[in-house]
Amino acid sequence: MNKRLLAKLLRNNALKNILTAPANAAALAALKPVAIEVPLCLASFADAETKALAAGITYEGYTVNRDNAKATLGHEAAIICGNAYVRFIKLNKNELAAQLHINESDYTLASIELAAQMAQAGHDVMFYNLADLTDYVSAADITKLQGYINALNIAEGITLSLHQSSPADTAAAEEAIRKSDEEINCLLIVIRPLEKTNASLYNSIVLNSYLPPINVHHTYLTVTVLDATTKAPKAGAVLTVNTSTTKTATTDASGIGTLEQVKAGKTILKVVAPGKPAIDVHIQVSRGKTNAVSVEV
Repeated sequence: MNKRLLAKLLRNNALKNILTAPANAAALAALKPVAIEVPLCLASFADAETKALAAGITYEGYTVNRDNAKATLGHEAAIICGNAYVRFIKLNKNELAAQLHINESDYTLASIELAAQMAQAGHDVMFYNLADLTDYVSAADITKLQGYINALNIAEGITLSLHQSSPADTAAAEEAIRKSDEEINCLLIVIRPLEKTNASLYNSIVLNSYLPPINVHHTYLTVTVLDATTKAPKAGAVLTVNTSTTKTATTDASGIGTLEQVKAGKTILKVVAPGKPAIDVHIQVSRGKTNAVSVEV
């Protein structure tokens, strides 16, 4: 997910706040085309957010804080599982209700691994019994819960972890976000009468339909290559990483080479130094910063 699509997700959220504000309800309902388009916009925003969460994507992009991820999962899982619990009890399906953890503390006081397991177990119970949960838990709720579980699993083990969802989940999220563009364009057309009747609301919608500033932080990989025996710098070593595109660089007299705009995540750095056998180094590249690696050949 690139910076522009993340900016669109943030834009959708800003517009949602305007379109759902009680103070704006009368003005938006007064014009029939607007009254029709607003729910369509809101539905597209909800779909985009649900699919983004299913892919483990947050409003911060691909980076998920581990502690925040567990706290969020605990809060959301307790609510969704609680609704399912009540429904199962009313249906006298106590054996299903007993498999759900409905207290937020069950998750927040557990280890990350156990919290994810409890939430996943609850998710699966609800998923396979969704027909019993009408009006209490929806398919969108279950998808959203899976997104929070994915986010926690991604963050497990380190403080900041790069999002690595499946290509299919990411593609679905990107497509849903793009579809919200179409709904916003339609909304901007039908709200034009508001420019005279409610200029403040009109301007607010128009201004918030623009994308927020997109700050692109390039990711660099600086590699220092040394001779394993003498510890002297190795000039002329060819450095290569293959992610979405191939990036190459050659070390200078100080044994240093820098690869620019490297895709973040786990990757393999290939080092081919003069007079030395080629070696592969498995590395983790953090986004939006300069990553430094030292390699002996």
